[in-house]
Amino acid sequence: MLMGRGASSPTKGGRYEEKLADELPVKTDELSANTAKNAVRSTRDSSLYSRTESSAENMRISESMAVRSLLNAFLRENGDVVEYPRKLAEAAERGEAFPLSLRLADGDRIRGMIRYASLTGQHLYAEGWMLERDGSVHPLTFDELAGVLVSELALRFHLGADQNTTAVLQRIRRSVSQLSGHLERWMEAGKAGRDVRRLDYITSEQSVFAGHPFHPYPKSSEGMSEPEQERYSPERGVDFALYYFAVHASELCGEWLPGEQSRAFPPEALAPFQQALSDRLGAEAEALYRPLPMHPWQALRLLERPWVRASIQQGKIIPLGPLGPRVFPTSSVRTVWEPQSGCGWKLPLEVRITNLIRVNTPEQTARTLDAARLTANLGEELAKELPGLLPETGYAGIIAPGEERTDPAFTVLFRPMDFEPAATFVLASVLESWPGEQTPKLAQVITASAQAGGDLAIPDIKHWLERYLRLSMLPLLRVWDRFGISFEAHAQNSLLSLKDGWPSCFYTRDLEGMSVDRELARKAGWVGRAIGEDSPLLYAPDEAWHRTKYYFFVNHLGSLIHALALWQGRSEREGWAVVRSLLLEERERASERLRPYVDELLNGETLPAKANFSSCLANKGDTPLYISIPNPILGERR
Repeated sequence: MLMGRGASSPTKGGRYEEKLADELPVKTDELSANTAKNAVRSTRDSSLYSRTESSAENMRISESMAVRSLLNAFLRENGDVVEYPRKLAEAAERGEAFPLSLRLADGDRIRGMIRYASLTGQHLYAEGWMLERDGSVHPLTFDELAGVLVSELALRFHLGADQNTTAVLQRIRRSVSQLSGHLERWMEAGKAGRDVRRLDYITSEQSVFAGHPFHPYPKSSEGMSEPEQERYSPERGVDFALYYFAVHASELCGEWLPGEQSRAFPPEALAPFQQALSDRLGAEAEALYRPLPMHPWQALRLLERPWVRASIQQGKIIPLGPLGPRVFPTSSVRTVWEPQSGCGWKLPLEVRITNLIRVNTPEQTARTLDAARLTANLGEELAKELPGLLPETGYAGIIAPGEERTDPAFTVLFRPMDFEPAATFVLASVLESWPGEQTPKLAQVITASAQAGGDLAIPDIKHWLERYLRLSMLPLLRVWDRFGISFEAHAQNSLLSLKDGWPSCFYTRDLEGMSVDRELARKAGWVGRAIGEDSPLLYAPDEAWHRTKYYFFVNHLGSLIHALALWQGRSEREGWAVVRSLLLEERERASERLRPYVDELLNGETLPAKANFSSCLANKGDTPLYISIPNPILGERR
């Protein structure tokens, strides 16, 4: 069921989401099936998404990957369409195959095969889908399958063709087309002799091909042309120099943790910046201007704005162009990292990536800096519990004329990340398989790390998971207990370091997703000292806890346990039993504050999950809706 106001979750864009049923009442009798289906099919022949740019094999693999995320998102949010749901649940307990039949509102059926049934809905599918209608059966192309699923949601929630269904279909097709382009470049690099399967930190960030496993269009980006994708998409294995503006000190706004501003730029960036500035304005200009880096794609758009051109004419802003060392875009597309210095930047990028335009709004910037100040204030107390926290250290931006706050499109957050790049990987990447394959890349990095350490044996996976949970789950729970802090520790925000095949460090990043229990913060005296009374960081306890349940337990652990089980050919139930065992152990020593939360994980019937497909169709990507899914920690259901 979709969760109502009392059980919904805060997101970056807001506190509580309205119940989907309130906004989209189920009235299947008021919209004919043919009307919806014809409308969504109208986008299929658009030349914008021509398949001629990709090989047939790339497109086949891309569509197969897209079917998985599309169907899993649909099934998670619409479980009542499944015929024989109990049998599917039984197959998921054992990680077995299952013949899937979906009953649609108009009486049609979709039939296909699940190759591996997942407890948390991360099913793997065989290729080939059939539509049964009026006693006849015919195969479905990818576009037809997507059209049927979108129109089914439109029927269920009384959305006509003019209410975002066409846009959703276009984004689904765009996601597939862009993924096919990524795979084409990746395969070409392999044929040219590049070791495209070698994994380190950078290559892990740049090989998140499938993307979010429960999103209808996880690789869709709107705003960049295909040539621009070639230059700037991480999946294309690129690097580039940042574009630097010199901003007069009187015009530049910013805030920093103590001592961090001087470390925001590597010398390799500052030296060419200072030289370029001196060449333009003379040596004395260095004392008057400060550097502001931008993504080169974004910089060119900013240069088109009248107020920016006026500021350039007035000498307030000096465009210096691409400078300094090459940086590598990471899986989020707009964040970049420079490996020699460890400097990182969260850049504004006016591109719609999945649901959102990725800029740094004043609220997001305030959240991030409040989180940075609070975590810095806690210092060693927090670091002992969570040594792998990777905080932002400051921001810089410009206020446009007539505005009071920094321009979201001209604001940069600084995020240094110091770790061993040869042995550290973004979790979202290694939980995927290589395109066209089934074994998760996690198997590759664990095996390679074990062999590099002189041990040819693969670590016992249950013990491996237990060690990982002692580095991640238990510290996150203890941080929640002691400090009331919840992190947005989903798979793309989480990094894993390995040593001899075993987990050695867990990292979490992106403090903009951090939330704090308002009641505990007041009792601890942080409000009014480290953060303000109106800080966007502060939440009611149940709201902040809700974020941990979804981001870590559902998104993060759901994907991790699925990957381990798939690699080993086991049921996911074995991995969730390890989680349960450690939680029972933690409960014995838990504080009075923590014990009810642990009990909720152990005994609650459900956990929250984002309803991404419904949210996209309802045009609520910035304030997504939530659903309840069965809690796999509870144990096997009889």
